[in-house]
Amino acid sequence: AEDSFSPAALVVTASDSEVTPGTSVGFSTNAVLHYKTGSLLGKATDVQFVPIQTNWSFGDGSNSAGASANHAFSGFGRFEVSATVLIR
Repeated sequence: AEDSFSPAALVVTASDSEVTPGTSVGFSTNAVLHYKTGSLLGKATDVQFVPIQTNWSFGDGSNSAGASANHAFSGFGRFEVSATVLIR
């Protein structure tokens, strides 16, 4: 028997939504230690999700790692910033 446990949805936040090129923007996530309760083999089970690394992609070819990140975009445009959190 098996069950599926998923971590809480990841949310990325930015310190500002419109910036001037060269100005640093701070990014963070809601990734924290948390638990989910479910059933495994008919018994209540708690699963612990521990964030161990966050990888950032800033949509302009730049990447970073860390729980939070700062990035300065070199030009005007629309950039999709994403974070991937590794958990154990």
